[in-house]
Amino acid sequence: MGTHKHMKRYGLILLTSALLLLYLGGQSLPDLSGTTPPPPRPIFGQRSLKKSGQDYHEPQEGLAELTTEQQHYGSINNYIQSVNKPKQKYPTINDVKKYMNSNYTVLVKQKGSQKIADKRQTSINYKRQDVPLKSASPPDYKPLKDVKAQEPSQVPPRENVPYHEILKTQPKSIQRSMPSVSRNAVAANRSNSILAAKQKIATSKKPKKPDSLFTFKDMKSLGPGHNMSRPLAYALSTAKSYLNYEFSEKKFPFIPVPRPGATFRPETANKMDIVGNKPVGTTLKPSEARHILIATTWRSGSSFFGSLLNSYPGAFYYFEPLHYYSRKNNASLLESQDKMDFLKSLFSCQFNTQNLGFLHHVAQPANRFLFKNHNTRMWKACTRILPSEVFCFLPDFMNSVCPLYPIKLMKTVRLRVDETRKLLEDSELNLKVLHLVRDPRGVFASRREKAIQEWCKQDDCAKPENNCANLIKDLEAARQLEADFPGQVLVIRYEDLSLNPVQMVKSILKFLDLPERKEIMDYVDSHTSRDKPQIARNKKTKKVEIVNNPYALARNSSATAFKWRQTMPWQDIVDIQQTCSEAMEILGYSPLADESETRSDQLPFQKSPNDLWPSPVWQKKK
Repeated sequence: MGTHKHMKRYGLILLTSALLLLYLGGQSLPDLSGTTPPPPRPIFGQRSLKKSGQDYHEPQEGLAELTTEQQHYGSINNYIQSVNKPKQKYPTINDVKKYMNSNYTVLVKQKGSQKIADKRQTSINYKRQDVPLKSASPPDYKPLKDVKAQEPSQVPPRENVPYHEILKTQPKSIQRSMPSVSRNAVAANRSNSILAAKQKIATSKKPKKPDSLFTFKDMKSLGPGHNMSRPLAYALSTAKSYLNYEFSEKKFPFIPVPRPGATFRPETANKMDIVGNKPVGTTLKPSEARHILIATTWRSGSSFFGSLLNSYPGAFYYFEPLHYYSRKNNASLLESQDKMDFLKSLFSCQFNTQNLGFLHHVAQPANRFLFKNHNTRMWKACTRILPSEVFCFLPDFMNSVCPLYPIKLMKTVRLRVDETRKLLEDSELNLKVLHLVRDPRGVFASRREKAIQEWCKQDDCAKPENNCANLIKDLEAARQLEADFPGQVLVIRYEDLSLNPVQMVKSILKFLDLPERKEIMDYVDSHTSRDKPQIARNKKTKKVEIVNNPYALARNSSATAFKWRQTMPWQDIVDIQQTCSEAMEILGYSPLADESETRSDQLPFQKSPNDLWPSPVWQKKK
């Protein structure tokens, strides 16, 4: 079987050779002895030359009249020329990218380049779809899609180029008429791509946790035997746990800081020594709690002083409650309650329909700082109870959480000292009034800062004559109230508090009949020894910078009190000294004679705290 198959193959070879001899016209083969045998069928370049209609072993047109030897050498020469011809450079990805960035090139479709043509066409169409052009394409410019659809014979004469010239630049006349891509359009496309990428990343992130622990449906009562809802019970347990930690003798790391929702156990409650050793969690009556009012004016150091006293354990801080009364759109709500009655209701923890407008006012996003930034003890207990922090402004919560705290502290710059008489007459409150004063030159140096001038435009704030007239009236009213209510009014000079904060805080605690606590002394040390820089991002340059915050509480107190001597223009100092000469003399502030005294080491005040306001609290313990 195997021999028979081989014989068939040899027969076919002989038959093919005979047919080839007949095709050559019966001529005898040349004697090629002593010459180089014809090369084998080439592989390199074979495909590209076939595509152009040529073949290495087929005689080209015009060689039929030549001899067989000439035909043979003609084929060899043809082969040598094809081998020496430079290698054809097929299009690469970089060529495609260059083509995409140019609007002046045409892609010629040839057989065998289908894949490259398809890839380029897709990329270019996508590019043109994203980047808008300034004007429409010229009439003689044909899209690539139309060129691709044509057969090679239908391509315009200039585009009917050899296969190896795949990319061809159009004439300059067409280049000049082609629209150019705007830089703004490219930048817009880039920003849109970045925005789309950010949105894609944002959607791929894990879903955020809900911002509240309960829903409004949970506000229903727990059932028989219970008088409060689950959210309210959770908030009160958190508030009691924090308060119990404040009155514990040992702190962190000996006792861990409570977490929101921590369970409060009455049997583990600590004693509150400032209210007769009542246990934490007791609902205190107004007569059992301590009530403190700080009365002052704008930019007198009241924010620092209020925050200092708020660091005392168990303080429930009302920061600027009369901010509610300063808004004209609340005028209709103010008719039902007098200003002093409103302040008494806050001291007594009575939130009802008469002062409900105050909670509505504080609940507005622009006013939430009144609670969020200052009454931190209350805010920790209510911030994540219901959506949008709405639980912090419910009367039921305020009526339940406020009586737990032994100290009710209030600070306001919108109240004259003589108006406090009605509160001092209420024996149930046993109110203590702290009147804070400051050098008018330092007050107006602060009020004339750019950030303060935006809102300090009314006469009582912007004009020195109005401020100094009110300063004299308040000091006279404080003396009269001290005579009528001995031991309940104290005048404090901001400069004394800045120069000697430790001793002044001890004297103030003695006046308030509060024992010294480590928490408030630590606050004095951390907020009066040095400036703490605040870092913020510049809205214009987008760079992170160290900024000067006029509302900062942590500062070098001694340097801040007399900073006006370096920052205030000399002429402004002279004008304020002339306008406020009487008030400065009463408070013990010395005027500057000339500009050189602004650089003097001598401090510009004379009277001591006891000379300004005689009181036994200024005497040091021996």
